[in-house]
Amino acid sequence: MVVVFTMYIRRVAGDVGCGIDTTRRTISCGSGTFVWKQLGSGPTKDHSVELDDYAFTNLYIKDMFDGTNKPCLICEDALQCAALRRAAVAARISMHPGVMYVNTTLSYNRTFIETRKRVLTVTLESLEYKVGSYVTHGRLEGDMGLLPTTFGYHPERDTDKVLRIVASRSDIRRMCGKAISFQFKFVGFRRGLYGSNVQVAVSKQVSHHCPTYLAGVAVKNDRTIITDGMFWMESEIVNGTQRIVVLEMLQSHRCLWPSTYTPDALPDPTDLNIFIPPVWGGPISKANHIPGYKMQTDFPWNNSDIILMQGPVPGTRVTVDPRCNGRMHARTVDPKSNETWCCQACDKIIHFKVGDTYVYPMEIQVGTMPAQEIPRPKIVETPLGGEEEPLMEDILGRYGKADARSDFHPANSETGGGFDKSVLNLLCLAIALQLIGARTRTTTWSRLILTTFAMLIFGLPNIFSSVGLSAWVFLVASSTYQPTDVLMNLWIILQTGSSAVVLLGFMIRRKLSIVLGHQHLMALICLQFLFWVVERQQRAFSIFLEAVAAIVLIGAYRGMTQDLLRLKLIVVTYDCLL
Repeated sequence: MVVVFTMYIRRVAGDVGCGIDTTRRTISCGSGTFVWKQLGSGPTKDHSVELDDYAFTNLYIKDMFDGTNKPCLICEDALQCAALRRAAVAARISMHPGVMYVNTTLSYNRTFIETRKRVLTVTLESLEYKVGSYVTHGRLEGDMGLLPTTFGYHPERDTDKVLRIVASRSDIRRMCGKAISFQFKFVGFRRGLYGSNVQVAVSKQVSHHCPTYLAGVAVKNDRTIITDGMFWMESEIVNGTQRIVVLEMLQSHRCLWPSTYTPDALPDPTDLNIFIPPVWGGPISKANHIPGYKMQTDFPWNNSDIILMQGPVPGTRVTVDPRCNGRMHARTVDPKSNETWCCQACDKIIHFKVGDTYVYPMEIQVGTMPAQEIPRPKIVETPLGGEEEPLMEDILGRYGKADARSDFHPANSETGGGFDKSVLNLLCLAIALQLIGARTRTTTWSRLILTTFAMLIFGLPNIFSSVGLSAWVFLVASSTYQPTDVLMNLWIILQTGSSAVVLLGFMIRRKLSIVLGHQHLMALICLQFLFWVVERQQRAFSIFLEAVAAIVLIGAYRGMTQDLLRLKLIVVTYDCLL
């Protein structure tokens, strides 16, 4: 006793709840004479949980057997199960051992579901009790198991009176004729002749808080520890932020951690910075936090034996990559099936051991992000000269009109190459008329018939345009001249696309051909000059000139023919003299 008391004086430093030894993982509670040896060990022979008074439970259990042979007491945490096991033994002794059996097989499970309790008034032997409890009725189904006898076991029968202690579960109605779950409250600690016990009592009120039988808090040297004997959470301050470094949850039950044992409390229970959800007993505290991870709302907290482990699961690799899929449900890890995992913004990689399996938190998912793109080199643009290239308007201004023809035989847009069909037909028509006029000078009917036949083959010039009208005038007027003159005149029309330019060029040619000779070359030079100056620079004047030239050509048809005849006589005479 002296050693135990001395250890208590040295180790216990908590003013609220139980003192905690972080080195040995022990909890010291009570007045200094009670020591709970080890975290998570649960009730043992020398450390257990008991009721402070068994009178009520003895009467209630006896009354339950009046209505059914298969009653059940439901417990909702490991320490409650220990208390109800002792209550069942006490009731059996009070009812004599041969009257009832006690089956505690299903009370050692450490996963518990929540029951809906309410305050009930119970009258037993003229005594009225007010208790917080959950009551349900059902029927035992299936194999009922074996019952011990003096010389072995025998199968359980419907007539056997059996009291079962059952950890709360969803199929409780299939196992019990009547089941009840009590609300317990903490009373104190008691040091027995052998061992130390926690004392509890049936409460008259309903509470949703986690049991505080062994609850304790320690805050020292940037370290915070919160525990209740089955739950241990240890946090450290790293770079001004608290981080969970040790977490053990040896049982699973839904409850709210009491604010009395919550350091650095947060006002909002829905704060996503909380790691363990408050509905599963997570303290609403800044200490309940892991940087890079949010509240684990889709994690298997309904399982027992949850232990936090640092680093990745052995046999797997976790890559921090912003292209990762992000938060989804927590995944069970099988290194043989999935070796590569990823996380968007995890500060440190962690995983959990849940029973015999490994589980990654919600932020770590299977690494299926797309392949990283290779960055393309930047294009460096360095000007080599000081002058800028001309704009598109400047380049297009250098081209001829849309109806002009090129000396290099432009490709046909429909056939893809060669002369345009209309141009080729016009050239063939000009040659045909020249040959007809040269061979049929005296026969008008023959010329008319052959000309009509040629136009049927090669087509009729378009008389509704100035180009077509000019071509018709020159073709008819020069049908008696040499083919060279006719082809030259026709090519000028096709080249310039303007009857006015043809008229002016022809007049200049008449004046200069006598003096300079080489009339064809000179006329072509003059026509090209007039084409660029008049057609490009003075568009309005060019249209007016087109109209006047067409009128002049029509009115001067006969005069032009006579001039051409005189010019022809002069040339022939000159050739004869030579």
